Amino acid sequence: MFKKGKGILLTLVSVHPIKHSEVYSKEIDEKIDEAIKKNSLKIDCKLKASIWGHFDIAFIMFSDNNKDLLKLYDLPPLPLTKDWRYYFGTCFYPQQLDIEEVINDLPLFGVSFIKFKKEMWASLNIDLEEFLEWLSKKVKEDILPKINVEEDKFRFAIITSYGWEDVIFLFFSNSYRKIKRAVLEIRAIKAETLKNAGILKKEIDEKDIGQHLIVTTCSILGVNFDFAILNEKEEIQQTFLNKIEDENIGWEIKFQTRPGHSDKLRHQLKGKNIIGRNDLAIFEENGSLREFFNAFFLSSDSIFRVISDKENPIVSSSETSLFFDFGDGDVETGEGGVKDSSWLEKYSQRQEKIPNISEEIKKLPLSIRDNSTLKNLLMAVDHLKREHDLINDTFIPLFEISDRFLDILSEPNLKISWQIIAYWLRNFELCFKDRFRGIYPVGETSTIPLVTYRGSFHKFLLIVDSIACWAFDKARCNVNSEFKDIIKSNTKADELPVHIMTSYIGNPRIPCVYSHSELGSGFIYAPIDLMFYPENLFYIFHETGHSFFRMCKFYNILNPKEISNEKIKRLFGEVVADYFAGTIGFGGDWDAFKILFDSYLYKISQPKPAEYELRLTLSKAVYNYIKNGNISQLTKENSEIKNILNNPELPEEVKVLPYYLIENLESETVQLKKFLSCLTNSPSNFDKEHENSLVMLRKFFKEVAATEPFLDSFSDQKRRCFFHSFWLKVYKKAISTYFDFHDHIGVKD
Repeated sequence: MFKKGKGILLTLVSVHPIKHSEVYSKEIDEKIDEAIKKNSLKIDCKLKASIWGHFDIAFIMFSDNNKDLLKLYDLPPLPLTKDWRYYFGTCFYPQQLDIEEVINDLPLFGVSFIKFKKEMWASLNIDLEEFLEWLSKKVKEDILPKINVEEDKFRFAIITSYGWEDVIFLFFSNSYRKIKRAVLEIRAIKAETLKNAGILKKEIDEKDIGQHLIVTTCSILGVNFDFAILNEKEEIQQTFLNKIEDENIGWEIKFQTRPGHSDKLRHQLKGKNIIGRNDLAIFEENGSLREFFNAFFLSSDSIFRVISDKENPIVSSSETSLFFDFGDGDVETGEGGVKDSSWLEKYSQRQEKIPNISEEIKKLPLSIRDNSTLKNLLMAVDHLKREHDLINDTFIPLFEISDRFLDILSEPNLKISWQIIAYWLRNFELCFKDRFRGIYPVGETSTIPLVTYRGSFHKFLLIVDSIACWAFDKARCNVNSEFKDIIKSNTKADELPVHIMTSYIGNPRIPCVYSHSELGSGFIYAPIDLMFYPENLFYIFHETGHSFFRMCKFYNILNPKEISNEKIKRLFGEVVADYFAGTIGFGGDWDAFKILFDSYLYKISQPKPAEYELRLTLSKAVYNYIKNGNISQLTKENSEIKNILNNPELPEEVKVLPYYLIENLESETVQLKKFLSCLTNSPSNFDKEHENSLVMLRKFFKEVAATEPFLDSFSDQKRRCFFHSFWLKVYKKAISTYFDFHDHIGVKD
């Protein structure tokens, strides 16, 4: 059941032709049912549709619980599955819709992935939820009557997406023509349309009146899978044909065949040989929809029966395209075209440098593979900058990191080891792949399904990037303004430089940060489940703290007597990273920090080591000491510390940590207290909008921590609501600063 606020998982699957049948469908059902039963999941609907194009089957599942969807997304692939993609989102419109009932009455299915032109959204300050409320009303009351669609013959649903696309439409109808016309009308919406509707919060520039708000769409058509299987019951076939509206349609089906078999298939299907990736094509320019279904599915000698012949499997893949002739029509096209922003001039200069950079790269002591990868990645990122309206919100951090790298690489007398560059390159390559996968919902963006969740997390990546960069930059601004002497002695620079952070997705238990201070950048290896539990983003602050202190060469300011003990050194680093997270991420609310930390730790470590208790208690004690100057906070006079030090499970060697902290905090020569106190201040040169976003994040952390019982009472709907609200703040700020010639952490070039 589609219901506003529910989580939704849309899966697109491409399979070998011999498995694209009722047998494959049953195998998938069994896998899902087994996972649901084994994990006691609450999944409302398992809708299936046979779809045309690169993919063959679409599955749609709903749940009130994100954890349930998360456990389904990584089902092991079935044999002969060629490609699959998962798209996560939240049901937005309508309030409720029985999709299983609808697709039985309206068996033709469509899904449309919609990408907004982000610079327009940022400049016009458009609110996503308000826009979608308006859009759902416009489709129902304006667009459908305009294209002569009766309400009982057309239903639609809107999903807000976590992926590269911003919105996903689901369509159910008795006519493909109506679905396609509705998509064209939605694509034609311009800034002027919103101005006339009165939902713009800012005045619109006259030159932007004709600009379209949607930069691209990708639409896929299909049919209720129950009617698409090899069903020989004539009455079921006739029931299906009676439910669809026969209409003029053309189609083209392309096949890849085993070598030496294309002629046999050509005669059998009356096709044509073609040159290129495919070997054979069937083309019908003037047919009808019913003729298409008869030819593909229903007749005794149908195409589907031929290519799914298990006894003689000569077809390795097929792709189907449908064609419509709308005549002249009356869809509004408008003027305007693609807005060409002046910031592109900045990057045309970079393009001129690429050939020279290529020569510089050849001088690096890298392997042939790394040399080629580095050159191709930098050129690819440079090219993607020119496709700004398609990918700018996803690739902003990579643009900045590549620019920083090129600047450093062009410096005279560069002295950076090849190991550092090779390690940086591995991380940069992973970040690039994670963003590039899933940019287009269909097509050949990747032919090998290396990851199953591609296309589902692009918004999450920018949120992680932004949190890390804002936290780092706030600390950087503080330390630069109040601690220049130490910075200069440690780093040989007048101040800490801007440090760009970017992320990629994997399966670590907790986020990890790999910092490359020599190259002015760092990388976050983030677990995918943080996307569904944004309260656990607090740990990004902890990892950013590690990166920040490493860049400051933090250990250079400490008394070296005890630092030779590796365990003490490691624990000390964890304490100051917790201090960083509690101070910048939580504004000193240690109770909320501990609740979230304990709940997160519960998932990754059982039983909880006593060292974690010591870390948290000392971090809080250091914060209180810096605030009020009472050193007893760090001694056994503090009952919390006393209890932990008396814990028999705490190793003896780490019990000296509080005394080591006291020694360094009280020392006038070490200046640890002064260094850490910088982080509690609010720097005047820190971007106010970034500060406001951090405040929003802190409020969310505290709201979750205040919910009892913590893990059960805070609803997934609230999490999704926060995720989308925070995403809007992140992308608007990121895009607007980028187009104002700032980098994405608010520091002018």
